[in-house]
Amino acid sequence: MVYDLSATKKDAEKIRSDIMGEQDAIIQYQAHIDESKSEEVREVLTHILNDEKEHTAELTKLLRKLDKVQDEKFKKEGL
Repeated sequence: MVYDLSATKKDAEKIRSDIMGEQDAIIQYQAHIDESKSEEVREVLTHILNDEKEHTAELTKLLRKLDKVQDEKFKKEGL
């Protein structure tokens, strides 16, 4: 099977951008949770925050498949 390496590189770049977006959302939700006095708000936002963390993990797994150098760096760090 022949892979389109330029497509793979573009996909990896977009996945990295997606990971950054998820991380920004995590920071924003955590700040809102920390500032809220409402238990209901904190519960809902914590649920959403945990979803964002799952998205980050899923995207990182995909990035590792698309970028073998990145995957090797994760492995080197025991991740």
